[in-house]
Amino acid sequence: MNKIRILIIAFIVLFIIAVAMFFIFWKPSPKPGAIIISPTPAKSRISVVPTAFLSPTLAPLPTNSTFVIKGVEVKNFYQSGSKPNDVGEVEIARTSDYLIVYQAQAQRFLISILKTPFFAEKEIAERDFPGLLGIPKEKACELTVIITTPYYVDPDQDGKEYMLGFCSAD
Repeated sequence: MNKIRILIIAFIVLFIIAVAMFFIFWKPSPKPGAIIISPTPAKSRISVVPTAFLSPTLAPLPTNSTFVIKGVEVKNFYQSGSKPNDVGEVEIARTSDYLIVYQAQAQRFLISILKTPFFAEKEIAERDFPGLLGIPKEKACELTVIITTPYYVDPDQDGKEYMLGFCSAD
């Protein structure tokens, strides 16, 4: 009976020591993307914990009335459009006919046609697009513009990409 009691007490003591050691030496793992700086200044090292999806570093928003995209000076739509999302996309215009979004990382414009007939609504968006940027049609052709439509609007045009119709296919 004494051997069993000694074994039980020894087990409890070892368990308490293990739990105490865990809390003494356990450090919470850093959150993904956290910057870790070592506490010793003489050997300070900075390391970044990698994440599965890195957030892009976004350039500061332009503050002037115009700015340049791919060599074309455009009206600063950041002043009148929506606030950019986490990946730098800004909604420039939304009507019942179309949605125009600028993707800063790719320096391109996406025009999504939201009504049928597709080609008639595409013409309306193409007509309005240069005016939203304060540029002539010829300058709009120098920008990267992709025109699409979602499946629920027009299943026949879903997945197809078009350029501005008034631009030549050089």
